[in-house]
Amino acid sequence: MDNTVTQEQFRLLQGFMLHCWAVYHEKANKFFGFWAEQLDEAKIPWHIQNTAAYLMEDRENGFRYFRSLLSSKGIEVVK
Repeated sequence: MDNTVTQEQFRLLQGFMLHCWAVYHEKANKFFGFWAEQLDEAKIPWHIQNTAAYLMEDRENGFRYFRSLLSSKGIEVVK
């Protein structure tokens, strides 16, 4: 199982992470279909997408470095 993402994929995941945080904690509109399409097009594995969403269930994680959160789950950003 590939646990790496490129810088470009990471930038998309950051947007997705912010969206998830806003949905979970600020009751923002749920545009998950848009994000699923974007992340799938960028070939980001589902398990990484799911991990990003899961991390944002914890409100405090929205105030931590996303790269560090991914790293704590074994997902690394490569050049």
